[in-house]
Amino acid sequence: MIEGKHLQTFFEANFEKLNKAIKDTPIYMNYPNCQPSEDKVSWFNSLPLLDKTQIIEKFPFNFFSEDSDAIFDPSQNEIVESSGTSEHKIQVIRPLDFKKIWTSAAHRYHKVYESPDVKEAILTTLNCSRSQCNLPFSDYEERIQGHRLLLNRSISPVHWNDEECQRMLDELVRFKPTVLTAHPLYFIHFDRWLQRNGKSAPHVPVIFFSYDFVSDICIDRAKHWDADDISVQYGLTEVFTAFTRCSQGHYHLIEEGLYAEVLNDGQPTLPGEVGELVLTSVRNPLMPLVRYRTGDLVKVSNQGLCSCDFSSFHIESLEGRQRERIVGKEEALSLRTLDRLLSQYPEVDYYQLDQTDNSRPKLLLVCPSDEKESLPEIIDAKVSALIGLPVEVLVVREIPMQRNGKYAYVIGQAVDTLAPPAEIAMQ
Repeated sequence: MIEGKHLQTFFEANFEKLNKAIKDTPIYMNYPNCQPSEDKVSWFNSLPLLDKTQIIEKFPFNFFSEDSDAIFDPSQNEIVESSGTSEHKIQVIRPLDFKKIWTSAAHRYHKVYESPDVKEAILTTLNCSRSQCNLPFSDYEERIQGHRLLLNRSISPVHWNDEECQRMLDELVRFKPTVLTAHPLYFIHFDRWLQRNGKSAPHVPVIFFSYDFVSDICIDRAKHWDADDISVQYGLTEVFTAFTRCSQGHYHLIEEGLYAEVLNDGQPTLPGEVGELVLTSVRNPLMPLVRYRTGDLVKVSNQGLCSCDFSSFHIESLEGRQRERIVGKEEALSLRTLDRLLSQYPEVDYYQLDQTDNSRPKLLLVCPSDEKESLPEIIDAKVSALIGLPVEVLVVREIPMQRNGKYAYVIGQAVDTLAPPAEIAMQ
């Protein structure tokens, strides 16, 4: 069984770090079963799940048993915030070299980074780039940092004009990147501008999508860019890059210091089904995370082994956020289920489902195409059949991103399929 082998592999490389993290970190020290038993697998599976709310409540001092002055020394460590809404933001303290170390680990899964001539253009949001990509009046030379070009200067792609998009196109041609790392919605906006103005996309050997949910619409658009490889990286501030997409379309775990579970009601999810991703990470010595609920849904692969070059544990697909699950008449659906349907319509750039009124959800579509008159009626019937409820479909010019730099594909009711986390007793 792959899951069992995956856990044994994690134990072989990381058990001492895991055991030390649980014994030395105050938030875990009061677990009723914090001492490992002879049966390590059963012991690990009996540990409580850690919820984001608990991290927010317990940060920082219930994570640190060391001298706090050393922990908060800015010459050694940094405090960063995860993205997300204010109630979901998490503060993380980590060593200054944390990002560099785990970026290198993720790069080992892609041969393009083996070349000494790798050049990366980054098209992303204010939050994810920690302000580096959004320098309003900076020149081209000022936005080159080593082998990276920080491409966009405007915070929101909704406000890009022809001059801004032409500048980015010219800089891509001038810089000649071997890799383009892009936020999916930023890429969609830029690609739409290229199509509308009859511009050819520059050749970029590898396109990586990251930072947010990657719609199948975005993947399909990227296929017109004549890229040799299109990949997706999934990560979060708390652990950095966790999964990367292979040539077969599966998502492989970046195994170093990381273990993944997929759970429903606290139990392992069956192959082919969707559950919540739960991660255990000993990457960050200052904030180890044990059985941490990410709030993201994934689909468990029903294939034992992937035919690609990667041998690590893999999942079939990223299904969207837990809080963006769609409330259907008979069952809750993942965002990916809706996304697969809408990606069949090339007129659609992106969308948002408002299920505040759960008796008649409202679906907003951004469709710049002139041939869209009949589209709402067609999609209305398809989406209504999918979720079992009548849906009002509206075509709009734009849908703004959230202030945190993320995009909400679904707003309104959320469905939680996991049992509430066990309360962690604190001294």
